[in-house]
Amino acid sequence: MLSTTSRLFVGLSLVFALLGCSSSPAGPELRESPAAIYYGGVETGEPWVVAVHYPRPGTGKIRLCTGSVIAPRAVLTAKHCAHDEVSNGVWQSLEPSVFTVAVATDVTSPSGVQHEVGVTEIRTTPGVYTKADALGGSDIAVLILDADVGAPVKPVSSLPAAVGDPLRIIGFGFTQDDQLGVKHSGDALVSSVATVIKSEGQSWTCSGDSGGPALHATRGEILGVTSFGPSACKVDDSYYTRLDVHADLISQGIEAGGGGASGAAGAAGAGGGSACASSSDCPSDFECLAGACVESGAPPPAPPTASGASSGSSGGCSIGARPDGWALPVLMLLVLARLRRSRRVKAGPRAPSTPWPRGRKTGAFRPICRR
Repeated sequence: MLSTTSRLFVGLSLVFALLGCSSSPAGPELRESPAAIYYGGVETGEPWVVAVHYPRPGTGKIRLCTGSVIAPRAVLTAKHCAHDEVSNGVWQSLEPSVFTVAVATDVTSPSGVQHEVGVTEIRTTPGVYTKADALGGSDIAVLILDADVGAPVKPVSSLPAAVGDPLRIIGFGFTQDDQLGVKHSGDALVSSVATVIKSEGQSWTCSGDSGGPALHATRGEILGVTSFGPSACKVDDSYYTRLDVHADLISQGIEAGGGGASGAAGAAGAGGGSACASSSDCPSDFECLAGACVESGAPPPAPPTASGASSGSSGGCSIGARPDGWALPVLMLLVLARLRRSRRVKAGPRAPSTPWPRGRKTGAFRPICRR
């Protein structure tokens, strides 16, 4: 688990992650999704949507992405969120131990983070991340955690998305007001389904939202993982990695992460582990315990582990009040937001049809690390 001092820089790292992706001169402009939902609203619920962050080597800053809890100890996110860009367009994989997963509504506030756990394993598609993963629909990863995350599990759809499907998009990325690190949600519609899913609508993703869910608004199942979008977040196009074509990777990750809620046998898409308010929200032979559907007779999801309770593990501790130094990253966040606004003004308008991994960098190919 990261030290308290390291966690103080989450807000700053989120900004840096969105702006820090390098550019590639050839091919469509991809941006990572490091920002929060554009033209959405503050989301105080959906605890299964979590923040994923790590300290960028040699910078003292933290890079932020979004993820979805799909098993008690498994989080679905983007492949580029598990890599670091070491030079222009060149990425390297990272050790699982550098990552922290936070159950939170606001990673820039001490009171906005409820619980944190570490990562022991990363499962993803073959090879080190490249732009081809985003464009080819392979920008996906499953993080295996060192302890139960203590949040409800969300089912993953086994069905492909269809044009016209209503979506809820959720993340910790940039908003149209340059707010970063606060969970937001918005609505969109699937506009095309090919190698990747594309959405349009009143809300869209931005830097920091990378790895976050594209949730089917009526079925309550995750259809896609936020991957990239047009630069500068000025167009309502968002692009997601399809999950139906990665069923094996996801099911193996769910099994490694405890399989459904607290190890129950319920599989993604079958109701096991899905969020609930009462047992009437669950399939037959399942009941609602601690906000999640579990097989009748199974124990409820484990509560967050108390600080220091995990034996020899870097994760499993909850965050208390941060020291006075917390004001520093907030100040740096504001400064970076102003720099970003200035960069955007100087950059001028961009081509309307240049998707990029949302990384809040105009004219650059970057994986999105926002929300």
